[in-house]
Formats: sequence, structure tokens, C-alpha cells
Amino acid sequence: MREGISSLEDGNIDRALMWLSWVYGMYTGRWCSYENYEYLQVDRWNIDDFKQFWGRGRTCQIIDIWQEYDSLLQKKAAGDWDFSAEIDSLCEKYDVVVMNLQDAVDRMTETVSETTVTLHQAEALLET
Repeated sequence: MREGISSLEDGNIDRALMWLSWVYGMYTGRWCSYENYEYLQVDRWNIDDFKQFWGRGRTCQIIDIWQEYDSLLQKKAAGDWDFSAEIDSLCEKYDVVVMNLQDAVDRMTETVSETTVTLHQAEALLET
């Protein structure tokens, strides 16, 4: 996301679209309708209690950038080089990504800390 935003700030729409196509399922999501993208990427992966991931729940959330990507495609086709609305929206969503990742790291750190305490308690029991 960061590279896509930077590319937009530099006015390089092709580079921005290339980078953004790798964000949260847009590689395939860009070829389908929003409804399909939402079902296959956003709704399918944003599950609060997803036990298959290490730690407590899913480590990150899918941030929906389909609308921004589509808007950039339309602007490119129309020759409109004002990307300020998309840049602002993507920056807000990037901040959410950073917050979500920090939250995931905090949750994993808490899990490891709690496990360490439990292991120390078990070790103390074995020594007595």
C-alpha cells in the first residue's frame, strides 16, 4: 500500500496500480465486480474467531481498497490526473493497516508472555 500511495503522490498511475494490485486480494479482485471481491476477499477473510491462525484470532484484517483501485482505473481512462481523493483515502486505510498489525504484534507478545509465565510455573513445580 505504501508504495502505491507513494507512486500516486509522484503521479505514476501505472506503478501505483501495479503495487495496489498486490494489496488484499486485488490481484484477482480487480478482475471482478465489487460484490464478488467483497464476498471472496473481504467477507471471507475478515472473521473475528479464525482459529487456524497462530495466536488469538486472525493476525490482520483485510482492508477494502477496491473502490480506490476502480476509481484510479476510471481516472486513468479519462485522463484525470488528480489523485488527491484516492491518496487521502488510501492513507487513512494504510493507517488502519498499521494499527491492525501493531495490535496483532501486541496480541502475539501477550500470548508469548503468558506462555512463558506458565512454563516458568511448570518448571518451578518440577524442581520441587
